Parts: sequence; structure tokens; C-alpha cells
Amino acid sequence: MLSDEPDTRDKVDIIRERKATCGRGIDIVITNAIPIPGLEYRWRYSACAVRPLREGRFTKVPPDQNPWVGDAYNTFEAINDCEDRCVQGSGDKTEGLPQGLDLQPIGVGAVVLDAQLVDTADGKAVALFHLPNNVDGKCVTS
Repeated sequence: MLSDEPDTRDKVDIIRERKATCGRGIDIVITNAIPIPGLEYRWRYSACAVRPLREGRFTKVPPDQNPWVGDAYNTFEAINDCEDRCVQGSGDKTEGLPQGLDLQPIGVGAVVLDAQLVDTADGKAVALFHLPNNVDGKCVTS
């Protein structure tokens, strides 16, 4: 759960965190999910860094202190451009889903722990994470 509680750390701690984050895991929150054109069941997620508070709550890192904001990709979706409508790393297929049900993107507001920041070939830092997608919809009865 995201909280509006402010981050009270000083700037020295924030700089240390930025340096420590490079090449390591970072906690993020999903802020948007956009289908990737031409790829079935694959989404480009927008995300930003969050910091744990207490009691399972998290707060977004303020923009001027944020060690990372950008695109994120779910590695469990990487197989989803195969011909047989494969889903997830397990290779399960969506063709067996009842009519009206479909694979969904990771929900906006989901907190992902320990996403890995990596540099793409064009030098852009993106976050990689792995979470199973939900199946949702409404069963169609004949």
C-alpha cells in the first residue's frame, strides 16, 4: 500500500542509496501499463522507486530524490511473442482459457520488490522484474 507519509532521510543518505542502487535491486511501484505493439500479452510498464515505511506500506520517493523513474518489463512475459499464445515462463497457453477470460498486465499500484536495474543497448536504464500476470474477465456462458 502506498502512503503519503513523507521521507525524512537527509540528502547524504539519499546519495548513498543512489550509488548503492546501481546494478542492484530496487523497489518500485507500477504506475502505468501499455501494451507493446505487435506483441501479444506483453506490456511496457511505467514505474518509479518506492521506499518501505512500516506495516507493509511504501511511499514514492520524491522526484528530486528519486534514484530511478522509467520503463519496466516483466521477464515472465518475455515468452509471450511465440506463435501458440504462450504465457509466462512456464509456457502455459492462453488458448485453454474459458471464453471471456484473458491475461492481464500487472496492476497499477503493485509494489515490486527487488526489480533489477539494467542498461539497454541504447544506454537507457530499465527495471526488470518477474511477477505472474493475473487472468481476469467474465466467463461467457452459452
